Amino acid sequence: MIADLALGVHIAAGAAGVAIGPFAIRDAVRSAPPSAAVWAYHWLVALICLSAVPLALLDVSQLWFFVPIAAGSYAFMFVGYRAAARRRGRWREAYVRGTVGVYIALLTALLVVSVRDMPVIWGLPAAVGVPAIHLLGRRPDSPAQWGRAPKRPSA
Repeated sequence: MIADLALGVHIAAGAAGVAIGPFAIRDAVRSAPPSAAVWAYHWLVALICLSAVPLALLDVSQLWFFVPIAAGSYAFMFVGYRAAARRRGRWREAYVRGTVGVYIALLTALLVVSVRDMPVIWGLPAAVGVPAIHLLGRRPDSPAQWGRAPKRPSA
């Protein structure tokens, strides 16, 4: 019964996270303060990560890796969420990395359980997402500055 409950929570939170993630990513890319979408995404990721622990404990020899993956995924989300709330230093990069990094993990998990016979496909979210993180995290805040070279200091 506990296994069914934990799995149900894990799947429901994961599906909701995949659905809400693009809206949270949009806000991160736009450098918006944490919105309702980001707040919901943050707590869905926390629920996904917490529900992974009892699932791992049900079969430690086969599912032990759920715990470090869950901890790392939540760490990404937490650092990004806190960076956006505090807005210090290179906060925008941390915000984008945290938000998109967790989405990469969610999509990878979805592919791992859905496409078991084609492990090469499991790397697609990272292959697309990691370059996107780099490009979006360093993009200027203002749309008017997109595509322009940074100004050089005059001599």
